[in-house]
Amino acid sequence: KKLDDFVFSRCGEHIYQEGGVSRETLPEGLNDEDTFEFIQLANMQSYQLIHFDQDIKFYGLWSVKKQAWVEEHDEFFAGLAYADQPEQLKTNVRTIFADYDYDDIELKGSFEDLSEQPVLLQALIKNNKALKYNNKSQTLIIMQGWEEEGLYAVNPLLKQPLFEIKEISLDEIQTIEKELAKQYSYDEDEWGAEEEGGEDFDAEALELIQELAEELELSDEQRAELFEEIKKES
Repeated sequence: KKLDDFVFSRCGEHIYQEGGVSRETLPEGLNDEDTFEFIQLANMQSYQLIHFDQDIKFYGLWSVKKQAWVEEHDEFFAGLAYADQPEQLKTNVRTIFADYDYDDIELKGSFEDLSEQPVLLQALIKNNKALKYNNKSQTLIIMQGWEEEGLYAVNPLLKQPLFEIKEISLDEIQTIEKELAKQYSYDEDEWGAEEEGGEDFDAEALELIQELAEELELSDEQRAELFEEIKKES
């Protein structure tokens, strides 16, 4: 009766029907404030604790040899190798070959020297075309021609991994990429200044340099270095 009186006083309609109060549907004439007050009077409040994870995680590729985050380069851009899921960095692993002059990676030692799980290492080498082992020189060869395939597979078995996939904060990503932008002079302000100054290559020169890079089969990083050298000389 108390609830029915409350609703009637607010919108002139009754909710007391067939000996009971209808809590399923309230009159449309009841505004939001009155509805909220009705819920409190009827002890219909419910609470739910929801946790929102605001800490988004990112993962970067870490070069053990250089003790630095791995960068990726092409003719016009340099950026950090990172992702929001560790497995998404698999294809980026090929850039580790840059630490070894884009050649096959050779690790000397017996299976026991190289791995805490020598039997698994032997089995992996046997079944992976990107891996070889020279018994005479006791050398594990990770073939560059297969890009990330062998390196990604064998790395977890090595006592001394060649790379790590580690968490990296968003602040650190932004700091590093800002420094890369300054280093390679492609931030927006400097980009505009270079265009006005006419220091960039014209289309014909750019095409010739690209053709030269393709003939020499240069990697992305080597192409970036070539562009920088030619730019300095010009």
